[in-house]
Amino acid sequence: SYLDEGDVIVRRELPAIVSSVIPFAPATPVAIFFAAAGVDSRLLDEVRAAERLRLRPLNDDDEALYHDLYTDPETMRFIAPPLSAEKAASSFRKVVALQHEPTLASRFMVIEEKAEQKGLGICGTSTFDADTRRVEVGIVLKSEGRSRGIGSEALPALMNRIFAVSLVQEIYLRFSAQHSVMLRLNTRVGFMPCADGAQEEGVLSKRVWSVHRSSWLVNQTTN
Repeated sequence: SYLDEGDVIVRRELPAIVSSVIPFAPATPVAIFFAAAGVDSRLLDEVRAAERLRLRPLNDDDEALYHDLYTDPETMRFIAPPLSAEKAASSFRKVVALQHEPTLASRFMVIEEKAEQKGLGICGTSTFDADTRRVEVGIVLKSEGRSRGIGSEALPALMNRIFAVSLVQEIYLRFSAQHSVMLRLNTRVGFMPCADGAQEEGVLSKRVWSVHRSSWLVNQTTN
């Protein structure tokens, strides 16, 4: 179980001979390093997404996938202007470096089909507000990963992991008001419009939808 002690999440591992009121800190240096920042080190673990997919942390070997996604005009059509090759390379180096930081922000996971061990896209977090315990997530898929239900498996798996290993109370995302595919995906996953979410016009204008921990857990229990 997890207790919020200031900004620290403490994992309790209690041997039967020890009273349940005595806390035990995480056992490994990496776990302690992450726990001291209020983050569970299991964010570094791979995640199963149904039977055919797995999510694993982005690493140095994923530059080609990152480049293909963020420089492709069609992939980035509803997200942001595509990056140049030079900017994509620079962005990738920064993102990889962030994967070693003990924070919920900027956690990037590669979506792989387990049978082929081929990267189909990337999902993860971007911004994290420790005061409100609110984190933003996102997903971007290669063309061969779209229209196959990949997003509807990968995104819930990511959200399950976040809620399981952190004290986050709300997960939100922003998506283009004109992106009908993301609208259907977000509705299917269980996101709802935020009260303060802007809904402007234009291809890159963003809707803001979210899921709260309480409603997510209820849905996972009943479905």
